[in-house]
Amino acid sequence: MKKYFLSFGLLLTVGLATVVFNSCEKQQECEACQHECPDCECPECDCPKEDPIIESGDSIVTCVQAYYPTDDCHIFYYLGGFFYEQGKTNDTNHNGYALQSQIWTFSGTPGISRFFLYFDLSDYNYTKKTLIESTSLYLYAHPILGGHASNTPTNKHVFNRVVGDWEETTITWNNQPDVDETTNVTTDHIPGSLNNSSKTDYVFNLNNILLENGKLKADYKGISCRPYQENVNDYYRGVTFASREIDNKALFPTLKVEYTLPLPKIKFSKDIFCVISSEDLNALFENVQYVWTINGEESTGEYVIIKNTTENYTVDLQIIVTNNIGEISTYTISKTF
Repeated sequence: MKKYFLSFGLLLTVGLATVVFNSCEKQQECEACQHECPDCECPECDCPKEDPIIESGDSIVTCVQAYYPTDDCHIFYYLGGFFYEQGKTNDTNHNGYALQSQIWTFSGTPGISRFFLYFDLSDYNYTKKTLIESTSLYLYAHPILGGHASNTPTNKHVFNRVVGDWEETTITWNNQPDVDETTNVTTDHIPGSLNNSSKTDYVFNLNNILLENGKLKADYKGISCRPYQENVNDYYRGVTFASREIDNKALFPTLKVEYTLPLPKIKFSKDIFCVISSEDLNALFENVQYVWTINGEESTGEYVIIKNTTENYTVDLQIIVTNNIGEISTYTISKTF
């Protein structure tokens, strides 16, 4: 009887690269050897049913996906319902290249602005064993418009989870969607004076409004931000961030979601090595590459056919995952048998 010795290693790196995903979408299992057969056909094989099927062990890893918003917009409330200088009302849509949460004056008349963001996280619904560890919202100061400013020590802002439907091209103050008020995230005071506004970028942890027991809340339909204690006469205080309409993708609002999920496993039977248990990873990441080194020879793809069989194999499998903004995580499984 052959003896098998398993060892596992995990390596995490972050960088920028472009990788190629290689898979056979119609793989089927051979009833005799139970391996996933390449080329969508079952090769002729005489392996007995008791021939051992070797799998690498279970392992849980952390991987970060990044999302740009599919919708974002700010809305304005004008005291009296009308901004005389520009002819805008509380029914005006303000979709544009800035996101503002503020209490300010418009031609001397006080008003309030809020902003809304929607990140499409629907791929998470196709996972089976994945949990969410954290959700972090990255907002970048607007490079042209005025920055964060206040003449009070209470330039705080409140994030809530949106639970009503909305679109960036139609949302206004008067038709804005409902938000969940039972939980919120309130920022610290954001500094900046009227004479010297701040151009600082910020990261906000939104776990409290988006997650429940490691899962995305089912009624999630976006994120809202508003000034803390919206007293229309308590001006001037506000923040100004870049939106997805700005001509610089590096400044787009970004939601980074940290997932914990099963690391795919190696399966070996007779003369084929293949990747299994990759469903959750493939649901969350479009760009996954598998690089094998088997007895010193390199191959790529979800399976490898061994042409020159031997009694012993040393296998290293690198799983290279590239997220939506080009960040790379690399995981390594090592196995000798």
